[in-house]
Amino acid sequence: MGKNKKIIILAVIVMTIVLAVLSQIPASFDDAKELRVYTQGEKIPLNISIVDTEGSNKKFSDFHKKLTLINFWASWCGPCIKELPSLRALENELHDKGFRVLSLIMEEDFEKSLHILKQINGDQGQFILLSGLESDLSRSFSFSGIPYSVLIDKEGEIRHIWQGEVDWSHQEIIKFMENLL
Repeated sequence: MGKNKKIIILAVIVMTIVLAVLSQIPASFDDAKELRVYTQGEKIPLNISIVDTEGSNKKFSDFHKKLTLINFWASWCGPCIKELPSLRALENELHDKGFRVLSLIMEEDFEKSLHILKQINGDQGQFILLSGLESDLSRSFSFSGIPYSVLIDKEGEIRHIWQGEVDWSHQEIIKFMENLL
């Protein structure tokens, strides 16, 4: 192969890489996604996006003004499945007092997750099912595994974060949440 052909092929490869990188840069700063990671004691922005299981975009403000537990889970996660009954019991006990569970499913097969919920709990209960894979809310926390749960108070402040399986029927957890209602 001639020297000119090698240079042209190399130039095409370099341009392809440059265009691929540039396509990931927002057109303006207004279009940039918020990539900040939130921690305990901080407030969640009300405009942070969440995608429901139908693919519709929601905002955290749609679920604001209640004590909210965001629970990241998947049907293939043993510890996630194990904590579902106690999470459902907690939600049943505190729901009328202003508590809700946002259930962020960390897999594409929502039907499988819904089937698991129905199998364990009889139905999805009061859980609000959302897509964890496509939401800015999921990308706003630094977690290395699931289950992962975040408690957000009525003002939008992160009050506690749990990494790993939790027994939601533990009296200290119930008292902690009741004090925030």
